[in-house]
Amino acid sequence: RAITLGLLVIGSLLQTALAQRQPDKIELSAWLGKYPARSALEAEVLNERLLAFGEQGIVHLCLLLQESDSLRTQAEFALNGLAIYLSQPEKQSQRKRYARALATALQTGLSSQNKAFLLQQLALTGTNQALPAIEPLLHDPRLADAAIRTLLALGTKKAQQTLIDAYNHAENAIKVKMLSAFTHIENDKAIAIL
Repeated sequence: RAITLGLLVIGSLLQTALAQRQPDKIELSAWLGKYPARSALEAEVLNERLLAFGEQGIVHLCLLLQESDSLRTQAEFALNGLAIYLSQPEKQSQRKRYARALATALQTGLSSQNKAFLLQQLALTGTNQALPAIEPLLHDPRLADAAIRTLLALGTKKAQQTLIDAYNHAENAIKVKMLSAFTHIENDKAIAIL
């Protein structure tokens, strides 16, 4: 128990100290080489270390999804591990920063496959702050399904309204998917569209 507390204190101090500087690819790669974690304690230390890189560090981590197979796989492990770790209620402020970083990464030149992966992570950690980054993806035939699922997972009134507003401007094939989504939300406007 004392070791766990000590590791958390060290992780917190590292997070504060490192939040101001950006990791380089080599440094991130070195940390990613430790994934997947072999224990819950190791996962917590790794997650806190990655969070210590700050929002821009997480964006850099997202950009590693474009790299070679092994590095991409490790980045996926890390990003998903962070999403699960940050879904704890007491991690709300860190979860918001993480979601902002993912939303920023969605607006980069990542492939559709990588953006779909990030949308899955936002389904676990996202807030209404991510809606402006998700909304344009509702009009992309390759990403509409993932964007719709993310909005449904967020479950907020604003997420529902984003989906309803996008319906009016969507292509017919995407409208069909949105209609299916409307059956899963309790919203008078969505019911009226059905």
